[in-house]
Amino acid sequence: MEEQVKDSKPEEKAPKKKVSRHPSLYTIYKPNELIKAKKLNLNFTELRVYNEILNNNHVAEPDKVIYQVPYHYAFDVADTKNRAANIRRISENLQKRVFYFNEEFMMEHFGKKVDASMNPFPEVNYYEDHFEIHLWPRFKKILTMIELGFTKGDIETLRSFEHEVSNTLYWIIRQKQVWKSEWEVELEALKEALGLADKYPSFGNFKRRVLDVAYEELKGTYTEFTYELVKKGRGGAVSAIRFRFKNGPKEELDAPAGKGFQWEEKLLTWGVLPDKVKEIRHRVRVGQENLEPVFVWDSDYVRFSIEGAQRELDEKKKDPKKSKVQNPGGWVYNGLIVGQWLNYVTWRKNKIVNETQKKLEFIDYAPADVVATEPPQGTPVTPAELKDVFEKPLGGPVRKRVVASEVDWKPLWEETKYNEKMTYEEFLQLSGYQQEGREWVRYH
Repeated sequence: MEEQVKDSKPEEKAPKKKVSRHPSLYTIYKPNELIKAKKLNLNFTELRVYNEILNNNHVAEPDKVIYQVPYHYAFDVADTKNRAANIRRISENLQKRVFYFNEEFMMEHFGKKVDASMNPFPEVNYYEDHFEIHLWPRFKKILTMIELGFTKGDIETLRSFEHEVSNTLYWIIRQKQVWKSEWEVELEALKEALGLADKYPSFGNFKRRVLDVAYEELKGTYTEFTYELVKKGRGGAVSAIRFRFKNGPKEELDAPAGKGFQWEEKLLTWGVLPDKVKEIRHRVRVGQENLEPVFVWDSDYVRFSIEGAQRELDEKKKDPKKSKVQNPGGWVYNGLIVGQWLNYVTWRKNKIVNETQKKLEFIDYAPADVVATEPPQGTPVTPAELKDVFEKPLGGPVRKRVVASEVDWKPLWEETKYNEKMTYEEFLQLSGYQQEGREWVRYH
């Protein structure tokens, strides 16, 4: 038996700033091992400080272990009466907290004799307006290990929360909604995940103090949800909760125009309509094959076509006899559709020599013995224009390029039953991969 819950409200509701931003704009890349870590025992103000630590590009700065967190992110600095006490309490408590990680994970990455538990914040100093937090080196290393899997989070949404449970459930939903729009979980398993296994024996209290509080705080955000109570038999006790997410896998992939591939922003500045930009993105993601002329839509086809289009525009401006382009957006969109700059694209792909590709960890597009040395007639290229020929995807830190063929994802595809719902290529897209040339890749 199921009971639909609508417009549930907590006992007290304070005005909150609602934030709903697409994950492509998120700045937190939280390693999944941190989400799995047990017994964090951080109270709400400490969680706020912890979120600010997470909101840094740890991959780009692997050796940095000292961070400053302004007080106003942790507590109300206008409360001058309790200011000093809040600062001392947070500082002292953070230095006592212990995180417990998976033992096999710690042994694999740090050695057999390494303890699975650690104090991530061994030293916390406080100054006039901020904490100075020192990270334990092993904890810092874990923060950089996003190649093992990560969950993206929005710092603005996390800052808007007023309750600890909302923070915890937020990360659980962020992990789930990437893969599914609906999630059913046993009641006891949910309590365990929320760190409430021994609390709220009365379901009424759990519903009022946990589910409804989080429901209200997440309403209006990207992680908004509704839920149903699943009961055992007629009039039975609640045995499970079925969550339905407002945004699921489809919305996760549907980033706003300009926030997918880097060339999207260039298309927008030229006047290509946002819907057309997203259409081009879709063609690239599915690797659409064009029959006349023959070519495959990939990221390089688009970005090199843009280069060719810019070159043609420059030539038109220099030659008064050539017709001028009145609508650049429509002109470049139509040119992409019909392969107007295909010769230039082919030359640009072949021009990338193997040594440069290997150095930058990009795939080879052509053997060295067939690399062209001159551009097609009418499209001269200077050495300076070859200086920055590679793009990095938007949306966060970039350190490593992972090629799908080097990581066997098929067991996971089959184990999660996604092989019954979608092709392997669609599963790779859902996992954050994009097609580049002959390979599926993603960036960490």
